[in-house]
Amino acid sequence: MQDSLSYIEAGKAVYDSGGIPTTGIISSSNGHNLSNITFTQSVTEEVVNGVSILRFIVQAVDNGVTVYEISTFLGSSHH
Repeated sequence: MQDSLSYIEAGKAVYDSGGIPTTGIISSSNGHNLSNITFTQSVTEEVVNGVSILRFIVQAVDNGVTVYEISTFLGSSHH
């Protein structure tokens, strides 16, 4: 879970500095766990109360199965 939070914080920092976080597979654990967990990032646009907002999602995936997901709203899609 700590890795997921670190990726969320990094993505928010990229957005706050005017960018959009990268998407796709971003990391895999190297001996920290017995399983082979990879992390994926994605950005989706959602409409909340008529306003488009970007949601940044980080998923921990173990052998093709999402075992943990965390997300946060970044802000307007017209940053």
